[in-house]
Amino acid sequence: MFGARVTALLLVGFSAYAPWARGGDVRLAVLAGNNRGGDERPVLSYAGSDARRLGEVLTRLGGFPADGVTVLEDRSRGEFLSALNEANRRLRGAPSGEKSLLLLYFSGHSDGERVFLGDEALSLAELRTLLNGSPATVVVAILDACNSGAWIRAKGGTLRPPFLQLDDFSRTRGRIVLTSAAQGELAQESDDIGGSFFTHFLLSGLLGDADEDGNRRVSLHELYAYVYQQTVHRTVDTLAGTQHPAFSYELSGEGSLVLSELDSGGSGILLAAAESGTFLVFDHKRRRVVAEIHKEPGERRLVPLPAGEYLLKKRLVAGLLQARVRVDDGLFREVDTAAMEFSPFEDPAVKGWDLLLSEKRSPLALYAAGGVLAFGIAPAGGAWWLPLAGARLVFHGWPARRWGVEADFLAGGTPQSLPLPERRAQFTLVGVSASGGVFREFSLGPLSARAGASSGLLYLERRFDSTGYGGADRTLGADLAAQVGGQIRLGGFMLGLRLSAGAYLFPFADRVVAPFIFGGLEAGWGLLD
Repeated sequence: MFGARVTALLLVGFSAYAPWARGGDVRLAVLAGNNRGGDERPVLSYAGSDARRLGEVLTRLGGFPADGVTVLEDRSRGEFLSALNEANRRLRGAPSGEKSLLLLYFSGHSDGERVFLGDEALSLAELRTLLNGSPATVVVAILDACNSGAWIRAKGGTLRPPFLQLDDFSRTRGRIVLTSAAQGELAQESDDIGGSFFTHFLLSGLLGDADEDGNRRVSLHELYAYVYQQTVHRTVDTLAGTQHPAFSYELSGEGSLVLSELDSGGSGILLAAAESGTFLVFDHKRRRVVAEIHKEPGERRLVPLPAGEYLLKKRLVAGLLQARVRVDDGLFREVDTAAMEFSPFEDPAVKGWDLLLSEKRSPLALYAAGGVLAFGIAPAGGAWWLPLAGARLVFHGWPARRWGVEADFLAGGTPQSLPLPERRAQFTLVGVSASGGVFREFSLGPLSARAGASSGLLYLERRFDSTGYGGADRTLGADLAAQVGGQIRLGGFMLGLRLSAGAYLFPFADRVVAPFIFGGLEAGWGLLD
């Protein structure tokens, strides 16, 4: 999924001497995530969660006190500016000569000139003025945005090479800008990783995957080189196109910009020296990606994580290795891939389909459904087929992932006739059906197939006209059926077909057992985000 998205990470006043990285400084953060950018823009999925995840990393590894981090989710323009002004006020009140850091992170929609907070907008020029007026030593702006590279050029900075040497960072006063996409490029977010590509690798890098020299500290130079490489690699084959993070700075002074210190995390996962490959770490409770780890053999890797339950996955050619890992306070839990459980891939992966055709599936969907019910043996004279239409409610992902349950209510009627010795008796066949079922889904991008079983009740009534017997007769039956179907998702809209076959039991009809087939179409819309 992609859209006009901006993530601004502004480190204001970051003097980055290694000695200053752990004490004697004032550190404040304002982290804002806005999924909405007005009615004319699509709702993003991960702006708020990206802001929360960054706050968690900053308090654990970046030296930020809990009361110094303010997280704003889907707040107004006024609340955003108020939080920024309050942070600047606190910085002005800091003791003279004390180092200070203000980190401002904005995630949401942008058009290259403005950022959008719900139905309101804030120009980048106004935001830039506020930052330039901050009592800061260094300003670092990181923008995860469509066309975010335009801010660097508008600001008058210089685009630097994507990979920088440490000497390029031997300064401690000035301004730094890091963007996720060059001018004219789209910034993308992904359901697979539960966030934007750029911010996903930003957080993974801060958790240690960007520690190139192995000194347990992640510098800005290491982080940018890592994020650039991984973002380009991951987006090169998406339909939205490759993202090229860009970098600009105007600094003076001495020192190396250290953004996280891994030894400040007292618990986590340990990968032994012999292990290698790409690992994904999931928060088991929140069901989201926490970090991506690229490991070479010959080095131990400590991944700092708070205490909790995690799911570690390693991708192989034919499937995944998986292990559930519990991390306790003060301990690093070693993971041995030989003890991980192997599971084959359930579905082939087609990269880019979801960007074009579908968003993530809604767990609850309402369909308009219709079709034709045909009997192999008529339960009563002349009752061979019946058109039905109505509504179907479907719960996807329950009772387990890739499973679903459904309930439908259909009704219909059609003229029929019953042959008599001297004439044909005309009647109207009326039916009302209520049923429920369970199914298993198999997905390929926006396409899905399903197979399952259903059971329900069918009320039938023959209403004879004056040429027949007059009056009406009725019966009630119960069925058991197998069903198959297919579906295509177009954003929140879904179009599908259904085929089922089984048998009805009519205890009070002329023929007690009546086999049947049903074929029909359905069109629906997701009810939940």
